[in-house]
Amino acid sequence: MDNKIDTTRMHQLRQQKSWSQDQLASISGLSLRTVQRIEKSGVCSLESQLALAAAFQVDVMTLQIDAAMSNRRKADRANFQGTVFGMVGNTVGILCGLGGVIYSAYQGNMDGYEAGLWAGGIGLFGGAVYWFLAWSHVYWMKQIAILSKLNAEQCQ
Repeated sequence: MDNKIDTTRMHQLRQQKSWSQDQLASISGLSLRTVQRIEKSGVCSLESQLALAAAFQVDVMTLQIDAAMSNRRKADRANFQGTVFGMVGNTVGILCGLGGVIYSAYQGNMDGYEAGLWAGGIGLFGGAVYWFLAWSHVYWMKQIAILSKLNAEQCQ
């Protein structure tokens, strides 16, 4: 099974020892191509992780990415994208609704008072939807933070 390691941390450790990738490969017993691939993608086997940790004289956990934080970042990004798409869809809906009201008023199908009521109602509805999207985004960010914290505590 492939694992992810922190490529930034690996690079920092290599630079601290003033090693080239070729030197790290020789010291760890891995091939140069494997070291290059791991440092670029962060994907490696447990055996490669153990070899790198031994070469750097650190614990394997030092090289690993915090899974809880990685999952939280993914959830944050997905939640943010959902909120943005919701707001864009709502904005398009508001503009279409207002366009329809303006067109109807222009054609003489409704008077100014009625058009104003419809435009106000559409604006009120749109504002309520924006509020709900923002509130739900904050709510779910708090829930994700709580779950990430619980997960991190269970892993210790």
